[in-house]
Amino acid sequence: MALHIRLIMFDFQYLITQLSHRYDAKVLNQTVANLVSKGILEQYTDENGEFHFQITEFGIECAEELISN
Repeated sequence: MALHIRLIMFDFQYLITQLSHRYDAKVLNQTVANLVSKGILEQYTDENGEFHFQITEFGIECAEELISN
């Protein structure tokens, strides 16, 4: 259950920002787009018009399965 809460609260935008010096923006955008298309991440727009990402229930299930194996 603790993993579940940590995954929900994880700031994916922070991760993208931190990786931007190591990977080309095109690579990061494509990776995020693939995770969204697979239903692992959900993209939404906040009240300021900024894009954010959140892990879905399916994404949490995938992460828990990967960690348990």
